[in-house]
Amino acid sequence: MLGMVLPVLGLVLAPMMMAFVTVPDFGVLLALMYDVGLPLMVYFLIRNRLLERPAGFAPPDLSLVPGLPKLGSFFLNFGSRKVQISALLPAAAVFISFMALFSLLLPSMQIFGPDQIYVSLLITAAIGFALVVYFKLSVIQLRATEDELIKLQDSFGAALFQMGSFLSEGLPPETTIIKVGNTMKNTPIADFFAVTVNNIRSLGLSLKDAFFSKLNGSTRFFPSAMLTAGIKVFIESSKKSIANAAMATLYMSRHLSNLKRIEQQVRSLLEEVTSGMRVEVGLLSPVMAGIVVGLTTLIGQVLRSLSGSINTIQSSVTGGGSAGGIGAVVPFAFSLFNLSGGQIPLYTFQLIIGIYLIVLSLIIAYAISTISQPGDKIVLRETMSNVLLTSVVLYLLISFIVTLVFASVGGLVLSATHIV
Repeated sequence: MLGMVLPVLGLVLAPMMMAFVTVPDFGVLLALMYDVGLPLMVYFLIRNRLLERPAGFAPPDLSLVPGLPKLGSFFLNFGSRKVQISALLPAAAVFISFMALFSLLLPSMQIFGPDQIYVSLLITAAIGFALVVYFKLSVIQLRATEDELIKLQDSFGAALFQMGSFLSEGLPPETTIIKVGNTMKNTPIADFFAVTVNNIRSLGLSLKDAFFSKLNGSTRFFPSAMLTAGIKVFIESSKKSIANAAMATLYMSRHLSNLKRIEQQVRSLLEEVTSGMRVEVGLLSPVMAGIVVGLTTLIGQVLRSLSGSINTIQSSVTGGGSAGGIGAVVPFAFSLFNLSGGQIPLYTFQLIIGIYLIVLSLIIAYAISTISQPGDKIVLRETMSNVLLTSVVLYLLISFIVTLVFASVGGLVLSATHIV
C-alpha cells in the first residue's frame, strides 16, 4: 500500500500541481521521488522484514551438475556443437528492436497530445521486455534440473527413515541400501538408490565408493549437499556400529521432517501475503498506473486549452483601458495559475510511471520469491520474469486504451463547450 497503491493514486494530482504551482525542475523531482526514493524505501522495508523469516531448506547447488549452463546463460545447439550464450544478447536485441521503432516515430512526439504517450510506451516496453527476456533465458535450462533435485531432497527424509528401520533390524549397511532401493521405487529418489545398488552388485564397489566414486558414484550424478551430508553421516556412523548408524539416520530423518513441517507452515501462513502481492503487482498497480497516464493526457489537454482561453480573456480585460479595479486585479489573479498543460511533457510523465512500475515489480517479485524459497537465485529470476511480464503487458494495454478513449472524449467535450 505504501509503496504502490497510494503513490500511484497520488500521481493523479501531479498534473494539477504542475498547472497551479510553479516548481522548477518538477520532472526531475518527480523522477527522483518515484523512480529512486520510493523503490529504495520499499526495498529496505521488505528486506528488513524478510530477515525475520525462519530459515528453511537451502536451494540445491547446481554448479556441480554436469552439462548445465551458468546462471545468466543458456545453450544453443549448432549441429553437434553446443555453444553457451549470455542471456544479455537476446535481451539487448529486444531492447534495440523497440528503440529502433521508437526512433522512427520520434517526430510525432514534437506535438503535445496523446501521440507522445503512444510513442513513449515503446521505451517502457523496451526496458520491460528486455528484462523479461534476460531473466527468463538466464534460468530456462536450469529450472527443470532444480525441480528434480528439490523433489529428490524432499523424498530423502523418507529414505533415511527406511534406512534407520532396516538398520534397527540388524541388517548390514549394504543390504539396507538394496532394500531401501526396492522399497523406494516409483519415488523421485529411486534412481539415486538404483545407481548405488548397481555400483554395489554389478561393479563390486564398496559402500563408500558406491556413493562417492569420482567415476561412478551416485552422488556424482545426483549432486546435492543434503544427500551428500546425510550419506556421509550414514557411512561414518556405520563404521562404529549398526546401532549407531540406525540412530543417526533416524535422527536425521526426524530433523528433516521437522524442518519440512516448519517450511510448510511458514508458506501457508504467508500464502495470503504472497497472493495479495501478486494481485497488487500483477493487476491493481498496472491498471491504476495506466488509468493515471490516460487521465494525465486528458487533464493536459484541458489545461492547455484553458490556457489559451484565459490568455484571451486576460488580454481583452487588460486591453479595455481600465486604470484600476478589474484591470489591476485580473493580471495578478491570472499570474497565480500556470495553465500551460503542465511543465512536464506527457512522454516524460509516462516514462516516470513506467520505470517506477518496472522497478517496483522487480522488488515485489524479490519479496515473493524470498518468502517462498529464500536464497534461490533461479526461483528469484523466474519469478521476476513472470511478474514483470504480466505487469508490463497490462500496463501498456491499459495506458494505450485509456489514453485513446480519454483523448477522444476530451476532444469532443472541448469542442462542444467551445473552449477550443
